Amino acid sequence: MTWSTFAQSHLIESLGWTLAYSAWQLALISVFLLIALRCTIRNSPNIRYVISVAALALSAIVPLVTFLQIASRSGARVPDRAAYSVEQIDDREINERKMSGSATAVQQAAAGESGSSGQLISLFVAR
Repeated sequence: MTWSTFAQSHLIESLGWTLAYSAWQLALISVFLLIALRCTIRNSPNIRYVISVAALALSAIVPLVTFLQIASRSGARVPDRAAYSVEQIDDREINERKMSGSATAVQQAAAGESGSSGQLISLFVAR
């Protein structure tokens, strides 16, 4: 695996978004911890300790949950097919369009008729 392939993988994208989301999530946990510790300043140290350990555990769990959610979304994402040219459409896709009843734009595009590329792009983006 080359560096450019690795850098463009879904894993790196998911890790990057997890890092971005974790910054504000951990800041929010820290603010709530600060408020909780200020409110319990006159209580026993055991209560303050439990609150701090809970915040620490939450700080470890939240990024993991965020990563799992982002990774599941990016793995299910359909690539943008509007960038493909008409020549790259294989017969299987044309047959699928024929079966679904929306093959006119694909057939026009394959035949090279003018004005059909907008329909073809909208067909693939809508998918």
